[in-house]
Amino acid sequence: MKILLCDVPVSMEKKFGSFKRAGSTFPPYNLLLLGTILRRHGHTVQVTTDDYHLDDVAEVIRSFEPDLIGLTYMTLGEPYVAAFCDMTERECPKVPLVVGGYHSSLYPEQTLRCFPRVLAVFKGEAEKSLPQFLELCGFGSPEASELKDIKGIVYRDGEIVVDNGPAERIEDLDDLPFPEYDLIPGYFSNFRAAANRHYFKSPQAFFLTGRGCPYDCHFCGRMMLGRTVRQNSIEYNIEHIRFVRKYYGIQSIVYADEFLTQNRKNMYRFSEELQRNNLHKVHWACSGRINNMDVEFARVLRQGGCRQIGYGLESGSQKILDLLNKKASIEKMSAAVRAAHEGGLEVFGNFMIGCPGETRETIEMTRRFILDNPIGFIVICFFTPMPGTFYWDQGTYKEYGSLVSEDFSIFNTFAGIPFVPHGLTADDLQQARNRIYRDFYLRPKRLMREARHLGNPSSWAFAARLAAGLATDLPVNGLKRLFPTF
Repeated sequence: MKILLCDVPVSMEKKFGSFKRAGSTFPPYNLLLLGTILRRHGHTVQVTTDDYHLDDVAEVIRSFEPDLIGLTYMTLGEPYVAAFCDMTERECPKVPLVVGGYHSSLYPEQTLRCFPRVLAVFKGEAEKSLPQFLELCGFGSPEASELKDIKGIVYRDGEIVVDNGPAERIEDLDDLPFPEYDLIPGYFSNFRAAANRHYFKSPQAFFLTGRGCPYDCHFCGRMMLGRTVRQNSIEYNIEHIRFVRKYYGIQSIVYADEFLTQNRKNMYRFSEELQRNNLHKVHWACSGRINNMDVEFARVLRQGGCRQIGYGLESGSQKILDLLNKKASIEKMSAAVRAAHEGGLEVFGNFMIGCPGETRETIEMTRRFILDNPIGFIVICFFTPMPGTFYWDQGTYKEYGSLVSEDFSIFNTFAGIPFVPHGLTADDLQQARNRIYRDFYLRPKRLMREARHLGNPSSWAFAARLAAGLATDLPVNGLKRLFPTF
């Protein structure tokens, strides 16, 4: 069968607002992995990413003539699903359309009722359920009675919506193949990481080596992947790096999962294996938790090629951290940042403002924390009570502020401000972020640190790309709109 896998079209401006030139453009790893698995099952696969326009996807449908279309989307993409469904109804009304991804997994019944064009919703992990479903599609859309044994799907049986329960999880992630990046032509030339990794050499790979999360942060909705952390083995990760080095000439890697570094014993051995196989020259960035960082550990990671570690620090106020259920203290956060810095790692700090309980005083605490600690890059998002999180599902945000919009197209955390705490306004939050960015990035010491990358071709390539974009945007949008921060 010919399978078309699509990420719902959402422009960079809709995702990042005025930061569109600095944001990551990596396509979803799940489509690459699903496409690879479907190829192994004998299917012909084509992938479209979210940077396609709807007309581009329509043209792909006309030329590829798929037998089935799979669509994935996050909450931000939900408002654009109706237009996608209408387009497929015009272009290929007899071709089945199925959906998956975070938002539809949370609300499968609602998805089927809102979008009659959708045949089935695949909840959670679809590496097992989608191939099983396709086995039934050889002679057209399967009957409802044929779907009852496929775990993790939701579908219609007449007027009734049938939910087959949770998807079967991949317990051993080493059973998964390495993604075949040629599913997306020009993957490594067309896609890039965010501005905080501008100095990493290209081409750059994007790895996801684990699933699951044991924590229960009130702003995060990852529980559909389970509380148990599942990870690829060290041997798998080493071979994966060999694979992308051999076939794609990869020079650097971004590890997207937060728990790569959670097991210190494994990371010591991983670092040793990277050095033993001469792979430590492939520099990499990762995310981590503050609870296991010290100077010795940071040095071990650096010896293995790590150059940057990201932390979800969120706030400089202990009250806000507690309301977010972060299970962290300001003192431990500062100690982890300083240890990582002393051990030779650049720290990328992720922060939020506008959280439940936020005041001008707590925002000032966050600003002071950022300026008082050796953080290399920061990003500041606006708190958003995402569907599937504690503050959305329990409705507890109402105690702390107002949801000024339920338009999911602004639930991007970068530009939209759907939630405003009591005692503040959306303009207060915007101005507060602008001030923190100015105070952080325009410090002479910070500018001098960036100057060390003047001889780096990757940094110049990023600067050229940014300048080209600004040359296009500036005459249309004006300086103030492009640079509200500065």
